[in-house]
Amino acid sequence: MKKKLALLGILGATARPCWAEDMSITEITYYSGAIAQNQIAMILENNNGEVHGKYIRENEGPAVAVTGAYNGNILELIEKRDSTGIARINAQRKGSGKIEGTLKDEKRYKFHATPSSKSYKETIGKIASNEKSLIISLIKGTDQIIPIDTLTDSLSITFEDFTFDGYADMRILDLEAGGNSSYIYFEYIPATQKFIKAKPEIYNLINPMIIHGKKLITGFNKDGCCHYSVTIIDDSNIYTADYDYISEKGTETVSNRASEALTTTSINKEVFEEKYLAIIQKGNLQ
Repeated sequence: MKKKLALLGILGATARPCWAEDMSITEITYYSGAIAQNQIAMILENNNGEVHGKYIRENEGPAVAVTGAYNGNILELIEKRDSTGIARINAQRKGSGKIEGTLKDEKRYKFHATPSSKSYKETIGKIASNEKSLIISLIKGTDQIIPIDTLTDSLSITFEDFTFDGYADMRILDLEAGGNSSYIYFEYIPATQKFIKAKPEIYNLINPMIIHGKKLITGFNKDGCCHYSVTIIDDSNIYTADYDYISEKGTETVSNRASEALTTTSINKEVFEEKYLAIIQKGNLQ
């Protein structure tokens, strides 16, 4: 069974923590913006200044991959093109998190993108750990101590707004096995400036993927060779579909988040693949 973390309250003075040399912090941010007059949506993953992601033009073609890095507040991204070389995005990160600059290929175009959520760095001043705890030091001077007990050799933290309230939430990698990754999830509450344990439907997600453009939370896992499960969470319902390719049987369960009313029906392969698996395969930018 997946281990749970108890979340302690805001504490005052504590024993001095040691910095975790093997701690990895990734921030995933969704942006909306434009290149010239073309509207775009973009996802960027920032791990210690190294950036990779993708963007998609409104109603135009597949997502375009970009890689690069931050040098201070300067962002440089490279877009590789199969037949026409490369394009470069050079932009500056402003105080609000908005990035502005240019995209240059044969021509130069204005580029700008506005984040849908605040960076965790706007609320957190420092993150440290010792053998048993994660210590989050908030900018306003208080510490939140979270006991940690994962099955990983190193501490891997991801900040991403999965509650769509404009603030970065947090998940900690708990276990990786058989192509499945499980996490321990925490929602950030701006009013109290605390992280709290996420709701049960989110807490149990495997291989999470946040589709910001549609405000969907998804999860996907594979059991053995042939059994697949997909979860999709929107504002109102939790949809879970399972399909076994050996028995050729599947089920769909819909749970109302408010009333907890539950309905379960049988589904075939076509329904599972078109209604559920296709969403996972399209990725987090759609």
